[in-house]
Amino acid sequence: MHIVNRNTGEAVNAEAVWKAVRLTCFEGLSVISMILPAGESVEPHMVEDRFYLYVVRGCVLFHSEEGSCELKVGDLAVDEPGSVHGIINQGKEEALLLLLRQAPLEE
Repeated sequence: MHIVNRNTGEAVNAEAVWKAVRLTCFEGLSVISMILPAGESVEPHMVEDRFYLYVVRGCVLFHSEEGSCELKVGDLAVDEPGSVHGIINQGKEEALLLLLRQAPLEE
């Protein structure tokens, strides 16, 4: 497993079965590739940035403060800064997700 800090790119120790790797970070936009095995989940948590979740392969259940919805290949979910969300892979295969985090623009 390889999880990185959005600001520093340094590895973060976590007890999770999913894998996430930051592909790039430029001007406050982080692009992260995540593999979420079948039957596994990302526990509900808050992200300070605007959060985008794009499903490349598989299907997942996305929970946010606004409700839950099933996302399939090609679907995109957007969550506002400070909102709590979680992800569950209820499918029979691993899910490949593309996550984008956009830090608030400085005024």
